[in-house]
Amino acid sequence: MKSGKVWGATWELLSGPMCEIHRLTIRAGMRCSMHRHRHKANAFLMVSGRLRIVVEKSDYDLTDVTDLTAGDCCVVQPGEYHRFEAETDVVCFEVYFPPAVTRDIERRDCGGDVVS
Repeated sequence: MKSGKVWGATWELLSGPMCEIHRLTIRAGMRCSMHRHRHKANAFLMVSGRLRIVVEKSDYDLTDVTDLTAGDCCVVQPGEYHRFEAETDVVCFEVYFPPAVTRDIERRDCGGDVVS
């Protein structure tokens, strides 16, 4: 099923109890809302174009920015506010799935330059 969006369109290709797959077309210069998924991870698998994924990390004070092109993939963990921003026209697949049970990292800071 195809659904129009302010930024382009999405087609639901598969919807099951453990996985959901959508095909997205995103127009150049457009972005989605800053949002989060409480219980599912969200992966972006690029087919064509240039897409930026902005993620406000939930386990430490940092905003990650990842630039994607054809063949790249980026995963956003549950509970993390995020958005995508299209630099060019984009075609990608968006996959929703439950997080891995082995995710156990706890950060005390966000890293960076070594301080003497």
